[in-house]
Amino acid sequence: MKSIKDKVLAPFYGIAFLFVLFICIQLFVVVKNYVDIKEINDKHFQTIQKSDDLKLSVVQVQQWLTDISATRGAQGYDDGFDEAQHYADKFYQLIDELKYLNEEQTQQLDDIKESFKPYYETGKEMANAYIKSGPAGGNQLMDEFDTVASNINEKVDNFSIQASDNINSAIEKIQGKIQISIIFVLIILVMLVYIFIYSKKSLNKNIVIPIIEIKDMANQLAQGNLDMVSEYKSTDEIGILAD
Repeated sequence: MKSIKDKVLAPFYGIAFLFVLFICIQLFVVVKNYVDIKEINDKHFQTIQKSDDLKLSVVQVQQWLTDISATRGAQGYDDGFDEAQHYADKFYQLIDELKYLNEEQTQQLDDIKESFKPYYETGKEMANAYIKSGPAGGNQLMDEFDTVASNINEKVDNFSIQASDNINSAIEKIQGKIQISIIFVLIILVMLVYIFIYSKKSLNKNIVIPIIEIKDMANQLAQGNLDMVSEYKSTDEIGILAD
């Protein structure tokens, strides 16, 4: 026998289940978004920043070695090689840091690293040629240096662009999860509205209307009418009361 209590509480059980489901879904989405945002901050933003520093190091090496063509290592202007070495060391350090952040791109970073070696060596050779032979000697290597410089700059640019694309991809993933969350919320909202309507109809049918009918029958009994027959049939407490 299904009691009145069961009939009354059944809709609330459904509401409680949907509420718990809603909380679980929202918690799952929040945790996933937190993980993705942390990855954007700890990995992708750091990658972009270090990619920019990597490109700057390449440019600085080129700038300091090219400046020697004008100063020719004169006293007071002979720090070009030291500064170029400083940025070369920084370049290798950034490569290692980027490989730590982007293990899946180790091969690409190794390729950039290998391209830097001929770039740096050609630049030093060109600078020494300017010191020893002046423009006549250095200009002969300038075109070669520009070629290897263009090669490594292109690779560094491609890596930086890819890092930016990774951020856009991560943001799209977060947006997708938020959209799915919104859809789930709408579905649960519709289900709650349905449960509310169903509950109202069920309470009217199983409790309100039968009680009104029994009240009317009691009034008839009070007036001496004993010929009534109840049309309400149920095995619950109200059905027993009606019988």
